[in-house]
Amino acid sequence: MRTGFGLASALLAAIAAVAAILDGDSDLVPFFIGLTVAGGVAAWAVRPPYEGPRRLLARSIGVAWLIAAVWVGALLAMYQAMCACSYPPRPAEDVYLGLTATAYHLIGLYVGLAAILVAAFAPAAWLKASCGIRALTEARATPDAAGVTA
Repeated sequence: MRTGFGLASALLAAIAAVAAILDGDSDLVPFFIGLTVAGGVAAWAVRPPYEGPRRLLARSIGVAWLIAAVWVGALLAMYQAMCACSYPPRPAEDVYLGLTATAYHLIGLYVGLAAILVAAFAPAAWLKASCGIRALTEARATPDAAGVTA
């Protein structure tokens, strides 16, 4: 389960890199390629047994991704506060499958961040296959000591 979250973060970053290439934002491509590689390394690091140096590596990647996301958020806020009103209006962005490239960049960064943080920091009980809806429905269908189901 952890590996799936790591691969999801890598996939989201790769999609953001492709959107950057298609949109002509060549300055963003290395950043998203780096996140793609980091997500792939994290996916390898979180596979069982998740302990020791691999746990440290996965958590370090999660913290680095978090720092990058906070920094990008700060840059976006500074741009909107200081520069957006002094430039002429930008032309409309191209749309890919209904979303702009900027949307793909933000999804790749922030949803990828959420996936990598779950992969690196979530307790094992959260990621068990018996956790979640299936466990709740099975618990309700199981009779109690008196033979009554909930």
